[in-house]
Amino acid sequence: MADAPHRDGRPMSSMQPVAFWTEDFFKQAEDLLNNDPRLTGALAGIETSILLRCDNREASFVVRLASGRVSTKPADPQEKTEFTLSATYDEWVKIARGEEKLQREIVRGRMKFIGSWPKMLLYINKVVRLETEMLEKIGLMAAEY
Repeated sequence: MADAPHRDGRPMSSMQPVAFWTEDFFKQAEDLLNNDPRLTGALAGIETSILLRCDNREASFVVRLASGRVSTKPADPQEKTEFTLSATYDEWVKIARGEEKLQREIVRGRMKFIGSWPKMLLYINKVVRLETEMLEKIGLMAAEY
């Protein structure tokens, strides 16, 4: 599969190709995020877990934020976490490519959010920052969709 250009038209890097929505993809993203001191500083003080569920694939992943660090692991689609985000593979691809915004997809009903809205509102600035940084890091990856 050919790499799609990053949302701003930049070519993908020469990193080893990795299939989107796989354990390898999430581990590579985790490494890139944890090697960014600006992001680890911005995430300090947030302690949470988010289940990312793909409704039409057999793969779900947990993202944990603790002490400014990001960790990921494969998960059961019913695993208990503080928050759950659930969408189809095509919606996740649109978000990863920067074609759609996470918050907009929740409002449109294309992505399901499960969790405490009051707690999410406390985290919203950091979650938006994480999304922005994650999209930047995905742009550095040779993701295959």
